Amino acid sequence: MYRQVWGVEAPSEGALKTVEVHVRRIRLKLGWKSDQWLVSVSGRGYALIPPK
Repeated sequence: MYRQVWGVEAPSEGALKTVEVHVRRIRLKLGWKSDQWLVSVSGRGYALIPPK
């Protein structure tokens, strides 16, 4: 499935952890409102949603 969508093999588990680390750092910079801005989307990844 990954190859069909992206045209390459799925990234290694280590590469996926890199994304998680960067998302965690972004959340820390956003502060206590991070859950309002950067949310996890199950099976998809992450979404950046401005608060209302």
